[in-house]
Amino acid sequence: MKLSIDCDGVISRFDSAVVYIAGKLWPGRLPETYQPTTWGYTDVFSEADWTKIWQEIDQTFNFWQFVEPYADNLTALRDFLRTHQNQEVYHVTSRKQTAGSPVALQTQIWLMLNNVFPERNYHAILPVAQVGYKREVMRSLGIQYSIDDYGPTVERCQTLKGHAACLLRRPWNRDSKAEWQVDTLQQFFDEIYRQPS
Repeated sequence: MKLSIDCDGVISRFDSAVVYIAGKLWPGRLPETYQPTTWGYTDVFSEADWTKIWQEIDQTFNFWQFVEPYADNLTALRDFLRTHQNQEVYHVTSRKQTAGSPVALQTQIWLMLNNVFPERNYHAILPVAQVGYKREVMRSLGIQYSIDDYGPTVERCQTLKGHAACLLRRPWNRDSKAEWQVDTLQQFFDEIYRQPS
């Protein structure tokens, strides 16, 4: 089976990284527990603010290597890789290059630092230049299942023949019209592998 598991918003906490960066730029502006309710953080940042945040990210050496994990979803991924074999697991991610190592290597090191290993499966990181390219990657590789937190990506991918796209519900994607939605990565795995009753 071929699966795609997005990184940011699914197994890694880009939101907490943004809070950290904002704290460096504007101390005290956001509480440490802040979670965005819109995709572009439009409730708290102007376009100029967002540009400054991305400039800081761009200049941070190996930024993606040190993003906090979603512990529950990483546990689910580790368990899945241990208990299943001969799977192809891809992380199709729209992460952009920052200072330091190539983004795919930063992501691979991040997975290793968080004790995620391929076990008896194929495991690959595939950065794309724009989020809109994810659908083409799914189609080209024949990926059968994907999970992402960006509603438009899921909605585009669910039109692919032979592919089931799933939205991981987050506070910033409540307006998504995606047909298949779950609350955890474990639920995604359970629904793929559920036994007929």
